[in-house]
Amino acid sequence: MENKVQLIDLIYAELVSKDLGGPYKLVITGKDFKPFVVAKDICRERLDLETFHEEADVIMVQQMARLSQSGV
Repeated sequence: MENKVQLIDLIYAELVSKDLGGPYKLVITGKDFKPFVVAKDICRERLDLETFHEEADVIMVQQMARLSQSGV
């Protein structure tokens, strides 16, 4: 389990530091309660997607519902 957490942390840190370019937006969720959105050369927290659940299935559904409501 600890290896999985470390791997997720490494992937999360790498994605947050990237300039993705193009018209795409990527929402990145790690162990922090607030996910980040990376788009073009901007990386910012999405406070409106903050969640305190620990289960990935719940977090993904919540964030997708909020994203669809926000029109992003």
